[in-house]
Amino acid sequence: MMLANQLVGADLVTVPREGKFTVRIPRFPLSPGRYYLNLFCEVNGILADWVTQAVFLTVEGGDFYGTGRLPPASHGGLLLSHEWSVEERAARETAGSDGKP
Repeated sequence: MMLANQLVGADLVTVPREGKFTVRIPRFPLSPGRYYLNLFCEVNGILADWVTQAVFLTVEGGDFYGTGRLPPASHGGLLLSHEWSVEERAARETAGSDGKP
């Protein structure tokens, strides 16, 4: 995944000499595991720095869906909010061309 201030319209016009950057992710969508983060910085559209595997992040298990269930570790690391519904087809739509089911 990519998190970038420009993608969400948060252009950083000035940056202090000392301080910190904070990014807020309201519902963290990663399954439990260890993830490496790459960091890069552009100044006026020119790449100023790029650090691969700058830090790692350990994600603990949580109740992302509010059901007490998470997908198995073998099924990828991204959790997405989603909804399901079922709609029954009308009886005439299930009948064959001769009008019989």
